Amino acid sequence: MLFPRLYDSSAKDKYLRCMGTIDTHPVETGSSVVDVPTFSENIRYFFQYQLNYMYWRYFLWNFAGRQNDLQGQGEINHGNWISGIPFIDNARLGDQDMLPDDLKNNPGRNVFYMLPLLLGLIGLLWQAYCGKRGIEQFWVVFFLFFMTGIAIVLYLNQTPEQPRERDYAYAGSFYAFAIWIGMGVTGLYKLLSYVVRKVSCKKEGKNGIEVTDAEKKVRPALVVAAVAFGIFVPLQMVSQTWDDHDRSGRYACRDFGMNYLSSVDKDGIIFTSGDNDTFPLWYAQEVEGYRTDVRVVNMSYLATDWYMAQMRRPAYESAPLPMQANAQTFAYDQHLFGLLYTYDVDGNPSFNNPNRQVSALTSIANYYSLPSAEGSGDTSFNYPNMFIPVDRAKIVANGVVPADMRNNVDSNIPVNLLKDQYITSKDGYTLSSAKAMQLDIISSMVAQGWNARHISQSRFLMSTTLTSRIKTAATNSRHRQVWHTLLLLSTCWHTRA
Repeated sequence: MLFPRLYDSSAKDKYLRCMGTIDTHPVETGSSVVDVPTFSENIRYFFQYQLNYMYWRYFLWNFAGRQNDLQGQGEINHGNWISGIPFIDNARLGDQDMLPDDLKNNPGRNVFYMLPLLLGLIGLLWQAYCGKRGIEQFWVVFFLFFMTGIAIVLYLNQTPEQPRERDYAYAGSFYAFAIWIGMGVTGLYKLLSYVVRKVSCKKEGKNGIEVTDAEKKVRPALVVAAVAFGIFVPLQMVSQTWDDHDRSGRYACRDFGMNYLSSVDKDGIIFTSGDNDTFPLWYAQEVEGYRTDVRVVNMSYLATDWYMAQMRRPAYESAPLPMQANAQTFAYDQHLFGLLYTYDVDGNPSFNNPNRQVSALTSIANYYSLPSAEGSGDTSFNYPNMFIPVDRAKIVANGVVPADMRNNVDSNIPVNLLKDQYITSKDGYTLSSAKAMQLDIISSMVAQGWNARHISQSRFLMSTTLTSRIKTAATNSRHRQVWHTLLLLSTCWHTRA
């Protein structure tokens, strides 16, 4: 298939909701026949969704106007571009005066009347037709515009119903167009001069277009007019966009980060996931200087060798994290994925040592000692059925469990990856390097004593390997299930002995 755009079979329903119907044709793939979208349908999807809705819509947000800041999935009242010119907007989106007040008064509603777009097009044309040097420079700006915009659309090949608006991905393209907006001031002056010259030549009966006395007289006024328009356009944009960019008085993210950091004791460790769960904490530490003794571990970055190396180094008041991994463990794409199964002689997969339980420390050490398959980073994870030992005396000493309930605490926390529906089964029974590192850090810390560091986990990580097994540990005692959960958190809430 040339230029495949409709490629993800798991997003079939999304494609259908986006395009309505999709024409297909049968294609043989080995012993089976599958229906594949036609070339024309791929082209239609590219222009209709990927280019028009996921690029030009964002482009026009910035240079024509924006309906509101509500994420759109094709609705006529969410996230479309508008101009503020009724006959243009109403023809596309219906009568905008009929919108409810909450949409009409949305802070993200901005109308620029296409003035920035017009000024940019004038600058683009002026540069392109400004002689040999002009066209040479035009191609430089054009390819900056193209490669940071439409080329990214081609590369990403996005499926419909993205989880968030993606306008930020094309910011470089919008910056490039802003160069043409700046040139538009000169282009506007040249355009006005051309019009004056054309009119005066016609009045004086001259052939061609020559500089006239009339043009010389009004030249200062033309300069003032072009500069005034160049100043007016950004001021008009600021008047529209100031309210939706004003962050004064908004402290939710800062407070969110500080509250998380405050939830752990001195020298704590917090495992976080993704950007929204991490950046507020980093801001509090890096900018406010708050709780720099706490080590924030981003699970999304733990999949990279450079971030693992950072975790082995001190940061502010935080000591290096304990781990068995070294600089070579994940270098050159080693140990990217731990396979919890092997294939028998008939090619059927079977789980590795499902009934043999070893300590997490031993299991991780064995995993790191094995070489990875060349080119894939796959490595056999031989002991997925693990446990993390529990120091009952320390738990009681920390006051998490009353002394008379000490016997209700199990001697270890089971971590059986083969039965973990949240972590490995949904990933084809493989363990990513990030999840292996989390087990490594926790098991290494336990080996040094529960009180070596204080651990906490973001509430968004309750499905991660260790915490999930703690919360869902099979037990006949309701008290034991509660204590399983408290064992990990105890090191967060209580000081070192």
